[in-house]
Amino acid sequence: MSGLPSFQPSLRPLLLATAVALALSACGGSSSSHRSTTAPTPVPPQLVLPGAGEQFAHHIALDHHPDAVRQHLITRGSSIHPVLDELLLPVVTPPAQVSQWQPQGPRLAAPADPVWGGRGAYRTLHADAVNSDTVHTAIAQPMQASWVAESELYLPEGATFDDAGNGYAVPTDPKEDVWLVKFDGRTGARLWAMGGRQFGQGGAPIILNHPQQPGEHIIIAASFDQVMAVDSHGNLLWATPTGLPRDPGRSTVLSRSFGANYHPATGSILTVFGNGAVVGHALADGRLLTPTAYQLPGSPPPRPPIEVKPELFMAELEGIIGHLFNDLQSFADITNLILGGDVEVANYFSIHPVTGQVVIASTAPDEADGYRDGVSEKGALYGLAVSTNSDGLLQFNVQWQQHFDGGSASTPALNATGDRIYVADDAGLVIAVNAATGQRIWEADTHAGQVVGSIAVDDERQEIYAATGTHIIKWFDQGHCAGDGQQCGQPAWRSNLPGVFDLSPLTDGSASTALHQRLGALLTLVMRGQGNSQFSYRTDTANMVLAGVTANGIVAQAGFGWEAGPGRVLPFQLAQVVLDRADGSVLHSTPALEESVAVMSSANSGDLYMGNSPIRRVLSDALIQRAGTTLQLESFAEFGYRAYGGITRFGLSTASHQWRRMVDDLLRAMTLRLENHRDSAADPGWHSDAVDANFNQVSLLLAQLPDALAVGEQLGELGADAARYQQLQVDLADALARQHLADALAALAAL
Repeated sequence: MSGLPSFQPSLRPLLLATAVALALSACGGSSSSHRSTTAPTPVPPQLVLPGAGEQFAHHIALDHHPDAVRQHLITRGSSIHPVLDELLLPVVTPPAQVSQWQPQGPRLAAPADPVWGGRGAYRTLHADAVNSDTVHTAIAQPMQASWVAESELYLPEGATFDDAGNGYAVPTDPKEDVWLVKFDGRTGARLWAMGGRQFGQGGAPIILNHPQQPGEHIIIAASFDQVMAVDSHGNLLWATPTGLPRDPGRSTVLSRSFGANYHPATGSILTVFGNGAVVGHALADGRLLTPTAYQLPGSPPPRPPIEVKPELFMAELEGIIGHLFNDLQSFADITNLILGGDVEVANYFSIHPVTGQVVIASTAPDEADGYRDGVSEKGALYGLAVSTNSDGLLQFNVQWQQHFDGGSASTPALNATGDRIYVADDAGLVIAVNAATGQRIWEADTHAGQVVGSIAVDDERQEIYAATGTHIIKWFDQGHCAGDGQQCGQPAWRSNLPGVFDLSPLTDGSASTALHQRLGALLTLVMRGQGNSQFSYRTDTANMVLAGVTANGIVAQAGFGWEAGPGRVLPFQLAQVVLDRADGSVLHSTPALEESVAVMSSANSGDLYMGNSPIRRVLSDALIQRAGTTLQLESFAEFGYRAYGGITRFGLSTASHQWRRMVDDLLRAMTLRLENHRDSAADPGWHSDAVDANFNQVSLLLAQLPDALAVGEQLGELGADAARYQQLQVDLADALARQHLADALAALAAL
C-alpha cells in the first residue's frame, strides 16, 4: 500500500454504486425511475436505406486474426496504451480434442409450428418461443472475431436471424433516430433501418415465417407505444398502438419490454411490459386485440436499497459509454433494471407453440408476502391460458401461480413438449415446475449464487444448463430430481474457466505483475476505505453471460477481472468459449472485444454473434479512473477503453487447415444423431415428432457443410476431397428427404 495517499471520501459514492452493480444478469431484475419522459403520440416508423459509404459507417474489421482484438484494444491513435498492454492477458487456445458427448435414446419433441420454422438460428431473445437457448446447428469452431457491426448502438438483447443469415436488432435509447436495424450476417453491412426512435423500444425482434408467402419472413419489434411488423425487405406491414397510458415517472428504458412473442392458437403477437401489462395484436393485420390491456396480478416490488446514479461519476461514464446513448441516464436505468426494483416484469416470457400456454415470471400479489403494503416481497411464476371471445378479442385466464421468495433473474424456459418449466429464484435455486398444475417438481442449488438469464434446456438428453456469475452448471432432469444422471442433487459438471487466460504474467515478475500489484494496492485502498476491511485484491476468471446449447458444444463468455465480492467479477477482458457438453472442459477459446449482458445468438451458418452491452466493465473502469484522478495517478486516470456497442461476429477461423475441424464436427454430429436413432429405434419414444426433429437436425447440420468446405477451397487445401464431399451432400440430402435411416448412415460411411 506504500506510495498511495490515504482514502478520499469523494470516492465513496462511486464505489458504492459500483459494488451494487455486481449482481448483473442477462435478463432479470427490475428498477425504479428517476425522471419523466413525455412523447404524446407514437412516432411513425419509416424505412431508411443506407446511402453510399454508410453501410459500414460504424464497422470495425477484426479480420479473423487472433491478435486483432488485443491490438484494437491497446491501440490509441498511432501509439500503444502502456497500461492496457500490460493489463490484458493472452487467451489460451486449448489443443484440439474430440468431445465424448453423444445423444442417448429418443429426444423430446412436439409438432413443429410452420410459422416458427426450424431451430437452426436464434429467432427470439432466447432462440425460440419456449426460451430453450438451444439451436440444432453446430457452432463454428475454431472461431475468431470477424468484425463489429453497428458499434454505436447499445444492444442488450443482441440480434435475431432469418433463414438467409441476416440479423435484426433493436438498440436501447440510441443517439441515432432508429428503431430497428437489419445487417448482413456475413459482412456486417447495414441493409436497412426502420427510422423513428420509439419511447420504450427494446427487446429482441422476433423472426417468423410468413404464413402466406413461403420463403418470406415477418419481423416483429415492440415499443411501449406501438408494435410493428415488417417484412425482410423493410416494407412496413403494420404499426399499431398498444393503447397503454404512459407513466410520467418512468423513462424510456424502464417502460420497455424484453420483446414480443407469437401465440399460434390465436394468431396473435403478445407483448409483456415491465408494469405487468400484456397486450395483443393480430399477426395478420396488426389489429389491437386487447383494447384494455390485461394486467398481471402482481404488485410492484420494493425499491432497490441503492441505485446507480450517473451524476456521481458523470465525467467518467460520459467518456467511456456516453456515445452509445441518447441520454446517459439510460445507462443507469438499464443497470438498475438489472439490479432489481419497482418493475414487475423484467424478463422475457414463454409461449409453447402446441399447448398455447403462456408462462411469465413476475411479482406475486401484494398479500402473498403476508402484508398489504402496496409492494410484493415475493416473485411469482404465472401459467396463463389465452383464447379469443366472440368478438375476436383476447381473454386471459390464470391457470396457476407459483410463488417464491425474492425475485428472479431467470426467464422461464420450457422443455420441448411443454409439460415442464424451468426457472430460478434469487437464492441460487433452479426450480422445475409442472406446467399443468404449477407445482414444484424439484429444486437444485447452484451453490454458486443466483442464476443469471434463462436456463438452457436441451431436447436430446434432458440436460439443463444454468449460468451464475462464476460458473455454468449442468444437470440432468431425472424426472423427480436434478442430478448427474445417476445421483440426485449432484450436478453433472461445473465449468472450469480459469484456464481460458494465461495467468503466468500475474506472477512472473514482468511489467504485468507490477501493474497488477499497483492496481491491487489502489483497489484495496478504495475498498477498505469504503468500509470493506476484509477486502484483498484477487483476480479471477468467471462466467459473464448465460449458456447456449449447440450440436457440438456449449457457448459462453468468460471474463478475467477482479473480485469485488464473492462470485462477483468485474472484467478487464473477455473471451468467447465453447465447452464440452460431456464434462464442461474448454474445447475452444478466442479473444472477445467487449462484455455483454445479452445472450449469445447464432445464425444457421453456425457463426456466433454477441450483442455488445457492457455494464460491469464500464463501472469498474469508471471506479478506477475516478480513483486515479482523485489520487493523481495518471496511468489509472486513463484506465480502460471506450465502450463498444453493436454486434461482434465470430466466424470459422481462416487459418490453415482449421476448417477441417469444423468439417469433422459436422460429420460427427450428424453420425451421432443417426446412430443413436438406429440403436434405440425400438424405444416407443421415437414417435413421428421425434423422428422428424432428428432428421431435421441432421439436415440443418448438412446445410452447414458447404461453408466449412468453402474455407478449405479458398485456402487451396480441399483438393481431390471436393468430389467426395459433393457426393456426400447429394446422397445424404436424398436419404434425409426420404427419412431413410440406413441410407443416410451409408452415405456418411462412404465418405
